[in-house]
Amino acid sequence: MHTFLKKAVKPLKMHKLDTSSVSPFRREMVNLLACSVDPFSTAMFQIDIEPCKQRAKEVRRAGGPRITLTPIIVKLIAHAIAENPVFNRMVFGGSIYQFEDITIGNLSMIPGTDAVSYIMLENPHLKTLDEVQQDLFNGIKEAQDRASVQPHPLASFFTNLCYRFGLYRLIGQKRTFAIGFRQGLLPSISLSIHSYTARSNFTMLKDIVPAINISPRMHVNGPIKKPVLENDILVSREVLELSLTADHRIVDGNNFFAFGQSLEKITSHPDQYFG
Repeated sequence: MHTFLKKAVKPLKMHKLDTSSVSPFRREMVNLLACSVDPFSTAMFQIDIEPCKQRAKEVRRAGGPRITLTPIIVKLIAHAIAENPVFNRMVFGGSIYQFEDITIGNLSMIPGTDAVSYIMLENPHLKTLDEVQQDLFNGIKEAQDRASVQPHPLASFFTNLCYRFGLYRLIGQKRTFAIGFRQGLLPSISLSIHSYTARSNFTMLKDIVPAINISPRMHVNGPIKKPVLENDILVSREVLELSLTADHRIVDGNNFFAFGQSLEKITSHPDQYFG
């Protein structure tokens, strides 16, 4: 379904961080983990999503559209990344690159098929909930249209060679990623969600590391009813479980902690973030 022979559809905006932009410790971590087969670490977060869902209901009561949970999650994560841009970086060839846009690939199953595809969402933190939801609907429709067309056999053969035999290494991971990104095949941030009727009965502890790196990778499960202490009273709240896998050459525990603080702040003040 996907091929690297497609015409480019969007630009890639990123810049290489110079020595003065990266701390000596971070440069040391890049060197220390340069030969590691798995330089990624995963953190788990529990998110009280009820205030955000209430905000979506307020939008509906004010005459707006009905908002599902997925655009709420996408916008929540985008705002947290905007406040913590270190999670919008990637390592290529021993150098750290900063992405200027927040591009979230929401991994979705294409209706009527057994295939999944990235639904690309560009800068959702700058859009309303309705706009993010419409982008999702449009992306799913485009994915359905692509799935209904059989790719040229030579294109499929070439793409499979790149994946199975690592031929992308001939032109380098940076250039391969740039080609895939510009064609709308690869995001800078990967997100998969299990919610409502499709809620999973597991929590992802370690996401798969693809041959062509995408970091960070996030998995959201829920909402799940859990007991929460509120004003010294035990109450039941709807909680999302978020696992965040990121490149440890770029982020550390302090960054994960700051990301969690952003999630808590945003969900506590949804009126400021969810239009």
